[in-house]
Amino acid sequence: MKEIAQKYKRQTASRYLPVGAQEITSKIMEAQCYGVSTKHDGHFYLLSFDGEKVTLTNHGGTFIDDLPLLKEASELLKGFCKDIVLAGELYLHKEGGRTRSFDMTAALDDKSAAIYFAAFDLL
Repeated sequence: MKEIAQKYKRQTASRYLPVGAQEITSKIMEAQCYGVSTKHDGHFYLLSFDGEKVTLTNHGGTFIDDLPLLKEASELLKGFCKDIVLAGELYLHKEGGRTRSFDMTAALDDKSAAIYFAAFDLL
């Protein structure tokens, strides 16, 4: 999974273009095809489901299988699909506040229930 994450980050995610409110109409009008997603300022991970278990892997090879969100993801995916890989961001949810990438380090160590996964691509 690490190799898939590295390839995705290098070949696909590297082409993502952040667009502010002032640029959105001009930049999108220049493109033939586009997708829009919210930037959560988290860490890039692949969420994979093999029919039984959900895990997270990043492009550096970090493997996570013990966050509270993974149990919920497994329950949602069981019976819905045999297997799936989603690209997305792990981020620390802060009600009414902006998340920051650096907040994730301590939250990951604590296995916080406030860690969410926002999928932005299906592989």
